[in-house]
Amino acid sequence: PEAPTPASVGLHLQLCVIYWCAWLAKVCAPGTGWQLDAKTGRADAVCVALLLEEYSRAWVQRLSARLLVIPGACAGLTVGAGVIEVFGPMAALVATSTAARRGTAATFILFHASIGTVLQIGYFPLISCAAWAPFLAPIARGASPRPRGGSPRPATASATPTATPAAAE
Repeated sequence: PEAPTPASVGLHLQLCVIYWCAWLAKVCAPGTGWQLDAKTGRADAVCVALLLEEYSRAWVQRLSARLLVIPGACAGLTVGAGVIEVFGPMAALVATSTAARRGTAATFILFHASIGTVLQIGYFPLISCAAWAPFLAPIARGASPRPRGGSPRPATASATPTATPAAAE
């Protein structure tokens, strides 16, 4: 694999910082439901967010109410979302293969598309998907923009004939 360009590393580090700071803000704020309660095993931030009438769709509220009674369902969704936000950006940053980077970017695009499907939160899911889109292309890590055929075509000779000196008599 080709070495990443400084620009692609900078873009990726910006995404990492955004996800890591968002995760820290959620986990460090008391009473948000992002902390896993050792006594009860509950971490219900995702289900609580899905129950908010001003953000979630009606069918999602019904589904979330059912998830609240399933032991471990809300904690699994909450912890899973946290794991994606913390380790996902790092996985894409240290990935050595194009397939792994594309897979991580696709995971985040699906993650944000699913958030946009269940919550009415404006343009956030679209902007987040767009932020990951450059990592789907091989050029995001410094690959050559040329086609896979290799080097560009050599220059062809001019079609106009060249003048020859007239023979002296």
